[in-house]
Amino acid sequence: MRKGWWWLAVLAWGAMIWTLSSSPFRSSESKSLLERILEYFSLRPEFAAYANTVLRKAAHFAEYGLFSVLWYFALRPDGDPGIRQWSRRPAWAAVLASSAFAVLDEFHQAFVPGRGASLFDVFIDSAGALFSILVLYRLACKRPQ
Repeated sequence: MRKGWWWLAVLAWGAMIWTLSSSPFRSSESKSLLERILEYFSLRPEFAAYANTVLRKAAHFAEYGLFSVLWYFALRPDGDPGIRQWSRRPAWAAVLASSAFAVLDEFHQAFVPGRGASLFDVFIDSAGALFSILVLYRLACKRPQ
């Protein structure tokens, strides 16, 4: 993939995150949907609140994990997506850029009706970004057997 496409992917993913955080999709709405799904499978509805929290935080973790990977490949000087060639500076820059975007996104959510800012979400987002970079590092350093 050419370097320009990686930058396009970063912009598109960032725009998607921003757009989703601009909608007033509340935790209660996803919980009610989850309760209907649990009811369909004859599972206890009390489980819905816990499952809702876990699913929403897992979504934060995953979306910023992917965001960090996109940043990493966009920031690599060679633009080569080869996983076996590790670049430390783009890796740290990717985590920082993703984390900075998470802070801005949460600040933005403070002004969206029905939404609120959460430092815990920034932590989850940043953890997802760091985790994905650590996975890339592990893949890059893995010795062929």
